[in-house]
Amino acid sequence: MIYTKFESKTIKRSNGCWEWKASKHGQYGWFTCAGRTLHAYQWSYILYKGDIPKGQVVRHKCNNKLCV
Repeated sequence: MIYTKFESKTIKRSNGCWEWKASKHGQYGWFTCAGRTLHAYQWSYILYKGDIPKGQVVRHKCNNKLCV
């Protein structure tokens, strides 16, 4: 299941952050599923909230670039 695969690549911190521990490019995590590669935080939004509306920007609530 995609959720299990995605979550296996995170460390769930006590402060609520899910920190990415897998593939990185620069300071950000990357995740590929079904031939689609995006920032891991974008995939997190898609998986748990739904498609990113056109024109909407997905950002971190914290200052940790590996937080998804």
